[in-house]
Amino acid sequence: MTGNPEGGRRLWEARVGLVRRMERGSVVLSARLAEAFLNVPRHPFVPAFYRRDGPRFTPWRGMDEDADAWVAQVYTDDSLITEVDGVHAEEAGPEGVTGVPTSSSTAPSLMADMLDALDVRNGSRVLEIDTGTGYNAALLCHLAGAGTVTTVDRTERLTSTARDRLTALGLAPEVRHADGSEGLPGSASFDRVIATCSVRRIPAAWWDQCAPGGLMVVPIKGALAGGMVARLQKISDGTADGRIMHTPAAFMPLRSGRWEASEIPVNRERASRVSELSGSVLDDWTFSFFAQLHMTATTVREYGLMPMAPM
Repeated sequence: MTGNPEGGRRLWEARVGLVRRMERGSVVLSARLAEAFLNVPRHPFVPAFYRRDGPRFTPWRGMDEDADAWVAQVYTDDSLITEVDGVHAEEAGPEGVTGVPTSSSTAPSLMADMLDALDVRNGSRVLEIDTGTGYNAALLCHLAGAGTVTTVDRTERLTSTARDRLTALGLAPEVRHADGSEGLPGSASFDRVIATCSVRRIPAAWWDQCAPGGLMVVPIKGALAGGMVARLQKISDGTADGRIMHTPAAFMPLRSGRWEASEIPVNRERASRVSELSGSVLDDWTFSFFAQLHMTATTVREYGLMPMAPM
């Protein structure tokens, strides 16, 4: 589709449409960010993604029968699931897979909110944790310059694929296969640090690698559903000053997109109590976000119907 003028025009119009929809929404899109989203295409980074079909996830590829519908979906302001339990959409069979999403392309408006908060300048030294598809790294390169951006991810397949796609667009950030919780050990400090995965607490390595006066934008999420984004500035004395942004953000957690078996505690005593609060209070994203900060890391939630007492 990209090999003919008509296809190229359609892809350009799709990018223009995405930017216009973001501008009409709640995102304050600066001229620099609008230019970045117009000039950096999304579709090379998501040649295949999953659609939910009940309990299954079925792959949708750009070469499938309805390419126009595929382009329209790529340039919606939605997250696109690209990996489920380690199986990338490009490698899945037509019958699809079941499991837990482990990688995705973030909704563009949320990306724009976080990039705006990061305040990337030309020449800023930027560290991105969780390369994912590489789309966010491409936007960072447009804003800061490819030679000043470093991105790391725990999955070698993701870093290798992202590097190839970035190179195809003429971009050359440093792409590392590494444990994201360690940042980039031995590196010079960074002016900007951004994570596209959630953490319960910001790893010390990220903070150590952020230069005094530098900015950090990180999704914070605990045991409950509520997740928010923290924007912090490192003060010269090593402390932080910042705020929780207004944008809800349900990013997949650092290390893996699902609980490790060793992290799931066994509830042997089956102790329980009746809560005076309805579970619906957790539908309030802000409440659930702050409530989870007071919970232990080993909290277990069980869902299901409780038997009713005889009338």
